[in-house]
Amino acid sequence: MVRLGAGIVLVLLIVAALFYWNRETPAPDASGALPHGEQHAAQPAVVATGDRAPENASIADRAQVSPDPNAKEYIVRGIVLGDNRSPDLTRVRVLAYLGAAHDTSGLLPGSIAGSQRRSRGPAFLLNGDPIAETAVGIDGRFELRTTSRHVRITIDDDFYLLAVPEIVHVPSESRATDIVLSPLLGGMVRGRLLGERSADVASISLTLEANPISILRDARAMMAAMMAATRPAAIPADDRSFTFRAIAPMAELKFSVRGGRATAEQSEPALQPGEVRDVILSVTTAAMLSVRVIDEAGNAIPNASVTARPDKQSGMGMSAMLRAQRQGTNESGFCTFASMMPGSYRIDAMVAGRTGDTKTVEVSVEHESQQVQLVLREGGVVTGIVQTPDGEPVAGASVAHHPSENIPMIGDLAEQLGPQYLSQVTQGGAETNEKGEFRLSGLADSNEFLVVGAHPDYSAGVTREVRMGDEGVVITLQPMSSVHGQVVAAGSNEPITQFTAEILRTSFLVLKLPIAHEVIEDEQGKFALNGISADSYTLQIEAEGFGTITKSIKVPQGQSLDIGVLQLQRAATVRGIVRDEHGKPIANALVRKRQGAMADNPILAMLTGSSARTYSDAQGNFTLSPITPGRLQLLASATDFASGRSERMKLAPGDALEGIVIELGHGGTIHGKLECGPNQQPEDFLLLVQHQVSQNTTSVDFAPDGSFVVENLDPGAYQVQAMAAELMSSFGGMDAKPGEGLNLGKLMRQMTDGVVSQRCRVRSGEIAEVTIDVQDLTIGAQWLIEVEIGGKQQDVGMIEAVSLDTGTLRVAMFQDGIATFGRMQPGRHRLQVRSGLTMTPVGAPQDLVYPEGVEEHTSLLSLPGGELRGRVVDADSNEALRSAIVRLHHDGHSERDDPIGMCLTDADGEFAFTGLTDGTYSLVAAEPLGTNGQNKASRQSGIRVASGTTTGEIVLRSQPAAGASVLVTTLEGRPLAGATVLCVDAEGRPLGSLGMAATGQDGRAWFGGMADGQARIVGRASGYAPGASNLQRLAAEQSTKFTLVLGNGAPTHLSVVDDTGKRLRGVSLTARFDDNPWLPTVVLVQSIGSDGTLDLGRLGPGNWTFRATHPAIGTVTHKRTIRGSSPVTIVISK
Repeated sequence: MVRLGAGIVLVLLIVAALFYWNRETPAPDASGALPHGEQHAAQPAVVATGDRAPENASIADRAQVSPDPNAKEYIVRGIVLGDNRSPDLTRVRVLAYLGAAHDTSGLLPGSIAGSQRRSRGPAFLLNGDPIAETAVGIDGRFELRTTSRHVRITIDDDFYLLAVPEIVHVPSESRATDIVLSPLLGGMVRGRLLGERSADVASISLTLEANPISILRDARAMMAAMMAATRPAAIPADDRSFTFRAIAPMAELKFSVRGGRATAEQSEPALQPGEVRDVILSVTTAAMLSVRVIDEAGNAIPNASVTARPDKQSGMGMSAMLRAQRQGTNESGFCTFASMMPGSYRIDAMVAGRTGDTKTVEVSVEHESQQVQLVLREGGVVTGIVQTPDGEPVAGASVAHHPSENIPMIGDLAEQLGPQYLSQVTQGGAETNEKGEFRLSGLADSNEFLVVGAHPDYSAGVTREVRMGDEGVVITLQPMSSVHGQVVAAGSNEPITQFTAEILRTSFLVLKLPIAHEVIEDEQGKFALNGISADSYTLQIEAEGFGTITKSIKVPQGQSLDIGVLQLQRAATVRGIVRDEHGKPIANALVRKRQGAMADNPILAMLTGSSARTYSDAQGNFTLSPITPGRLQLLASATDFASGRSERMKLAPGDALEGIVIELGHGGTIHGKLECGPNQQPEDFLLLVQHQVSQNTTSVDFAPDGSFVVENLDPGAYQVQAMAAELMSSFGGMDAKPGEGLNLGKLMRQMTDGVVSQRCRVRSGEIAEVTIDVQDLTIGAQWLIEVEIGGKQQDVGMIEAVSLDTGTLRVAMFQDGIATFGRMQPGRHRLQVRSGLTMTPVGAPQDLVYPEGVEEHTSLLSLPGGELRGRVVDADSNEALRSAIVRLHHDGHSERDDPIGMCLTDADGEFAFTGLTDGTYSLVAAEPLGTNGQNKASRQSGIRVASGTTTGEIVLRSQPAAGASVLVTTLEGRPLAGATVLCVDAEGRPLGSLGMAATGQDGRAWFGGMADGQARIVGRASGYAPGASNLQRLAAEQSTKFTLVLGNGAPTHLSVVDDTGKRLRGVSLTARFDDNPWLPTVVLVQSIGSDGTLDLGRLGPGNWTFRATHPAIGTVTHKRTIRGSSPVTIVISK
């Protein structure tokens, strides 16, 4: 997931996680409202009549909450951050809804089953009526008095809205302070119903059309759009007027009405922040459709789920699914849709145990009522038994079908989900009788699949390689385990009597999925979490006034794991300011703990939640508490700025650190153009821009001519990806059939097959130019590629293909041992095979030619069979380290860009590199992702690999590692922001967890996870020549300080030509000056011209050696002496 499509994959992971996690969450009815008495969204702005105020009511008209004078009082103090476009917050009211002790932030932890299998409602939904409310002062501050310690805070306003409530647990001293609410500025709609049937309208519904990719632009806006579907419909007033308040921006509005024979549907463009829009809905006579659902014998099927959606439904994504009308059949198998717009509809029916059926029907008002009949057949059948390991039958177990796929970039979906989440698919599936027997019917999967069995008293079981018609299938459920221990205060060893204990499972590499979450109250500080499946987990303990402690655990099968005594240290507090490069305070900046690489992705933070986050106030000030003691660096981000980092700090227990400064700059810019072919328009495509390290991804809008601009980007390598907008319609058909899992592989193939990419590098203060040619998506021929590794077929993973003529990057996934590229253009392409969840490179890149004048071509890509396998463990505990970063280097080839790259260890700490040539290699393992402060590393050199053989398991023992900080300055001593720096060893090989870093506004960068030994810093900044520091010795558990001074040089351009003088693209270039280390392409090359010319920026005076590699010329070395600052042009030929 470190290459093409990580932004797309992230969306798919969100879809998958929410699909399995949310199987019990109530679905909206046809009006978009939740069932009566259920929870509603965080923004109480769209309300119905009855015990709530009518939607048309203003804030002043709504009944105020009367506190109970006899209840204990808790105080919540904080601030609401306004938007400069609407700074008046005096009409905003802060509302408190009843929460629970187990509430946590984030979408995934919001609703889980506790270890006693208690059902819990999502913490991001609001229950009942508010228990307290208060006004906001002119300065945005508020004080809320509530009768509960555990509250979900939101706001009520005509324009401002919170996407999700703020979870607040008031400390035992009855006071919570420094609560920061950062709402979106939305809009308001005032509407009126007109037309022949307007008097029949009972309700008006509003859904927001935000496609899933938009979550990558603004996670809060996307969440607000999704939550809008759970808000009650508006009730028209006597004059047929209606109002919708606090509507999220950035999403198209979709109105519909229900009632009698009335119907109306209308779309409106997205609201601008602060906008008030008048809307007229023209209500006409609705068409009616009666649907009967029967079996193949003609018998009625009751309780079938029937969905009616327009056959040519406009829009995309989840809101299209939410707008569909749904009904359930009665005892006679009938249901009626009474408020349908005339037109063509697709009618789907499904029920557990039978295949689904679909028909397309044209409905019109000319017919009083039309009828369609759908037949649900028995389909394929699997029979078997569910039993315990001792062979005892399990009665009352649920059994379901799940697709069996090893999905590229995901791996085995069942293994990634684990027993707890996989068991969710069995809801609504077949049930075993008293003998443990089951009969699973309604199957239509012609491939091998999984059969999943689950029971509340057991860990879910899976049987693989099942086909329709199989009999006697045995599913074995394993006994549950438990985890217990004691929590005490560090130093005093006094028991902590109140705390939360949570067990998390890492899935899809980056998602921490909650398995159990319990609030513990015990005088001895003891806890026990029961009903845990055997697996590897993270145990997390939180207590008021203490820092969070996490511990990796491996739970054995059917046993009780004793964790022992866990010591919690007193929490620390950090206060500081966020400001720009001119010292001006920045308000509403998100400040959070930096964890490194993909762990800092803001979308993941929204999903998993994080207590270590806050927002800066109007003066740029922030307070972050509680913070776990230890090493810490803060990350800040704000609208119209690139992100920034604080200095690294070390916090002792109970510390209150003041005066931390985080400076934000404006980063770099990408200017681009979408090149469309015949019958293509820019609006037919979606554009993603993705940072290659953090995987931070944003979606981008096109101008009518296909041009686009992306500003305020963090420095680093980026991938710009264009995909057909219609691919998002895949999300609109994700209705979950009871007793079946999600076919995520199908969705992924649909999306990644239609993606075109270009790579570029962004530098602070500079503009990177990119051109994306999407004609390849509609023209060209088919290229089928088979891959053999040591003579054995590769059947999992994917291939990246980069055109050496245009730089366009395409991806194809393996299916049945073949990777198929559709619509490829002729020419030379550089192919890289990748495999596994981390997309580890398999062998070195290979160049192949797609010939001209053919419509289909098959190629065989042969890679050597050398394989290197190993494990990374903690040197002290011998525990396996999950997600440790492992790099593989060629010994004795420091002048080369390393083609082997890196991979991450799996749950057992294991890693593998395949497709290796004969040679001697070195391994470097660094700290796991997301473990900021646990600075450990290990290294082993001289590993001999022979083609066609596998090394014995190599064990890398991770020990306390060295760190390094660097200050990059000009000759005059001015700090340089956005400089690209590498920490390398004496031979020029990258060190550290990620090898490369960019300096912040203070000119500083930091490296961790490095073994002892000699090191230096090499790097460059925009407008300056590359430089290298002196060699220094790195020592474990110490941070060595480096200074890198960059000077001026000569603007240099370099071309590599073949025997005919033609400039070559796709050249691998390294260079060194004097006796300094080799500079890799990523540091050396600033940009590549359309003709293949390499812009090397400024190169300093000295004797330079260039080494260029390309299939047309092999490897060529060229020497050149550069003097002064006059422009230099270099041409390298064989």
